Amino acid sequence: MNIASLVPQAFAPPAAGVIIAGLGGYPALYVITAGTAALSGYAVLRVRAIR
Repeated sequence: MNIASLVPQAFAPPAAGVIIAGLGGYPALYVITAGTAALSGYAVLRVRAIR
């Protein structure tokens, strides 16, 4: 298994459970997910090419 694909799949369900249970339910999960997606998009914005 490739660790780059395995770790997020193992980390996401417990993290989502903590967000849902402790930070306000599904609306909080959606807001945090949207923020994470926006930050990820910004992080790769300046990537020009793949070697």
